[in-house]
Amino acid sequence: MPSEQTGAGRTHTLGVFPERVEAPEERSRVFRISNTLRTQAMPHTKADLIAAIAFNRKLSIGRADAIVNQIFTAIAETLVRGDGIEIRGFGSFTVRHYGAYEGRNPRTGAPSYVKAKRLPFFKVGKELRERIEAGRLTERAMHRGKLPPSTL
Repeated sequence: MPSEQTGAGRTHTLGVFPERVEAPEERSRVFRISNTLRTQAMPHTKADLIAAIAFNRKLSIGRADAIVNQIFTAIAETLVRGDGIEIRGFGSFTVRHYGAYEGRNPRTGAPSYVKAKRLPFFKVGKELRERIEAGRLTERAMHRGKLPPSTL
């Protein structure tokens, strides 16, 4: 159930609850794509993410594509308004404001004016940061022979 607060500087919480869509021709396509995903640790592209969602939630590719696009559009529109989004356990998206300044052309060294700008910024959440660090430490131990692969 999406809840949204308006106004600059507010945090938005977005929820998407897809309906299950049965489409046999799409189901076989999802299965073919999902077999390649099983060999990868995580999806790497938007298309891989869509295929993983479709397979895991037993949705058609079209429905999963619509869900992913809806989420990305909601995030982008919120950032354009200057608001932030917090996804608990994952991280937060905010907009940072940078003032104008005088820079230098790296090739010629000539001074140049850089306009003020607003840029999106992502801050990793504590839970995600800890999961990534735990995975990195486990991989190091495996490479050094201190942990057998079955411990994972």
